[in-house]
Amino acid sequence: MQSRSGGGCAQRVRVEGARVVERLRTLGPQRLARAHEDGVCPAERAHRVAQRLADLAADAAGRARRPVPRLPDPSAADQLTVLVADVLAEGDEPALASAADELTALRRAL
Repeated sequence: MQSRSGGGCAQRVRVEGARVVERLRTLGPQRLARAHEDGVCPAERAHRVAQRLADLAADAAGRARRPVPRLPDPSAADQLTVLVADVLAEGDEPALASAADELTALRRAL
């Protein structure tokens, strides 16, 4: 199902996606790999959100879910960029709302 490019949820996904990607790109390799108090590093946190975005897009498009590969830490921003585009292209409004919430939570955790 195609998203409406002007929808409020789609705009939130675009804005939050851009903010998260920019933040990830400003983190150096050591910071991307450094675990927070909960034991999860920013790159792993970004990968988990990328997987959730892929699942949301797959569900909205009626496709089977597939695992998102865990790329090297410096690739986290690029991988998330691709998955944000996928969910924008395939997500319905509920999927986009969930994606925006996931991205907002990730941004706040970084």
